Amino acid sequence: MPRDERQGLTPPTEYRANGKSSLPFLGLIGDVMGDARNLFLDHGALLKSEMKREATMAGAAGAAVAVGAVTTAIGVLLLLIGSVYLLETLTRLPLWACFFINGGVFFLIGGIALFFGVRRMTSLNVVPERTLNSLKESVQCLVNLRS
Repeated sequence: MPRDERQGLTPPTEYRANGKSSLPFLGLIGDVMGDARNLFLDHGALLKSEMKREATMAGAAGAAVAVGAVTTAIGVLLLLIGSVYLLETLTRLPLWACFFINGGVFFLIGGIALFFGVRRMTSLNVVPERTLNSLKESVQCLVNLRS
């Protein structure tokens, strides 16, 4: 039986059944179908891995936004109370005006922090690009084999 040294493969053997010549295509088709099944199972595993990684990153970003928002809110409340009385003492403005001035300043600071947190969350890519590209290549390969 000759071997093709370039690929390390043995060409299919010709069989004779009832005087007719045929190649063992059924075995080859079974092998191709098994390989295709394994390929799609591997794509599923890759998809699961990518989705898990993206979910972890989204969870971390969400936790950072939540911690930032709560901490900012507590800090703003305490700083507002203290700075209102400081501003009243230094400027002799009415107490209500001091509350408005300080509230506006800390509202802007908290808004900027939330803006950057939300911007980070929206930059996450939830579409598994690597898996989709690999799957497209595999489907194209199977279509080319079929042609």
